[in-house]
Amino acid sequence: MSDYKVKTTKSFNMFQISENNRKVDEKHVQKFVKEFEKNGYLVAFPIVAVIEKGRYKIIDGQHRFLAAKKVGCYFSFIEIDIVDEADWLEKLQKVNKLSKKWATLDYLRLSKDESVVEVVKIIDENKDYAAFRLQYSGLASLWNRKNLTTNTSKEEIAEAVLIWSKLSKYSGTRQNIAALIIRLFIKNKLNVDRLLKNIEKQPLKFVSCATAQQFREMIEYFYNYDYPKANRIKFDI
Repeated sequence: MSDYKVKTTKSFNMFQISENNRKVDEKHVQKFVKEFEKNGYLVAFPIVAVIEKGRYKIIDGQHRFLAAKKVGCYFSFIEIDIVDEADWLEKLQKVNKLSKKWATLDYLRLSKDESVVEVVKIIDENKDYAAFRLQYSGLASLWNRKNLTTNTSKEEIAEAVLIWSKLSKYSGTRQNIAALIIRLFIKNKLNVDRLLKNIEKQPLKFVSCATAQQFREMIEYFYNYDYPKANRIKFDI
């Protein structure tokens, strides 16, 4: 086995993209551009290239290379020796298909933020989280996974799971209603404890609804129960 060494360079003219590789996706390139502008190139993820006619031909990492070129930053690469480029690319494709995609929880586990660490603990201890995740479409209906690196989306995830952990303790909570309540409360920045406190006063009135309008009216009723008119909230689902 060859002893490959990771190198870094800004000599973009020394490289060319293999004609056997996938068609370049400009949107994908722009995602890397934003990342490199913010955090620089990740040296631990080098471009793979082979020497052909005095230049490096990129056989893996073309989107990262083009993004680094747009930003003008250093990038890392490995030069490898291959006999059959088409065969190598076919094997690479098979490996990529076997790679496991990161789930929302995988991203959360990387965070050092105390509130997010608490959320991960709640998820690990909550046996019903899998059912909630299915109902809530993996949280994707509220935010996009590509934005999980921002503080805002982490806060939204934390808030959603914390609301769910409180709702799951209430025996009358239905999975489909729970998902709607979470969206509703995050959108309107409301206190779920106030809702649960009022539901406990009249649990038999917390029922399944035929329409979103009926559901909105029911939650609005519970949230405003026993509160003066001036402190009542109008909901917008």
